[in-house]
Amino acid sequence: MENINKTSHLGEGRNIIVMRHFDEIDDLEKYGRDGVLSEGQEEKAEKAADLLLAEIKKHNKKAVLFITSPRVRANQTAQMITDILLKKDPALKCSCVQENDLRAIDQGEFVLPTDYVRGQKYEGLLLADQAFFNETHASDNRVGVDNYNYKFGDPVLLENGRYKYPELVGFFTQYGETYKEVLLRLYSLIIKTSEKVYKLGKNIELVIVTHGQPAQIFKDLKKVAELIKNDAVKYKEGELAKLCWEFYKKRDAAEKVTGSVDVISVEELTDPDLVGLLKREILFLKNE
Repeated sequence: MENINKTSHLGEGRNIIVMRHFDEIDDLEKYGRDGVLSEGQEEKAEKAADLLLAEIKKHNKKAVLFITSPRVRANQTAQMITDILLKKDPALKCSCVQENDLRAIDQGEFVLPTDYVRGQKYEGLLLADQAFFNETHASDNRVGVDNYNYKFGDPVLLENGRYKYPELVGFFTQYGETYKEVLLRLYSLIIKTSEKVYKLGKNIELVIVTHGQPAQIFKDLKKVAELIKNDAVKYKEGELAKLCWEFYKKRDAAEKVTGSVDVISVEELTDPDLVGLLKREILFLKNE
């Protein structure tokens, strides 16, 4: 934190672009949860590239570094935008690296029905999504305490031998991540990024291409951190994710679509109060 304080002035005028990937082909049998991009998204890519190019020119950048999740759709999104950028500005230098911690939530291993057809809504994932929501946001419906230790797809075997979510039995051979695991890797990634961002050349534009949930957390954190800093909301350790969720529910639906873009200043990302807040949350979650 001392180092961040000493160098915070270096972030003035520098931004990080956080972008959600484009739409992928919905074919669970062929791709699982790692589908390639669907066709016909050129207009969406053009708009994203134009926004990014405006940022590049505004701050006189000479290169773009895309940091993507390891999923195919995130990498292909970055490549689509790169191709457009280079057509518009051949002198621009673009590169791409993968960051595993930017991945979407691991939804485990599920069993598809024998009559599955491409694009079909898979009941197992729909039921698992609902159970995951019920557990992680239990307080929304006033039916309990938010459970961040619930594994995606788990029917939860009770002491009486019954299942809390019997409808999930038989759909999964392996359960997925918990919300706690997602939060820990993303909070840690933000801290890691805040400590390394100043090592980038001042002429490099940083673009993070990720999935809906990580993008949401990035966007909400900067707003919540500012409110906490100004004593505009009450906060105690362990409630950061809950505060972010409250912000997310109020966000316009137009901000939640694939390809959505948000600009975060380096100063916001490296703010000592935010970094300290994340470190306290990580400690709390690990010890919970």
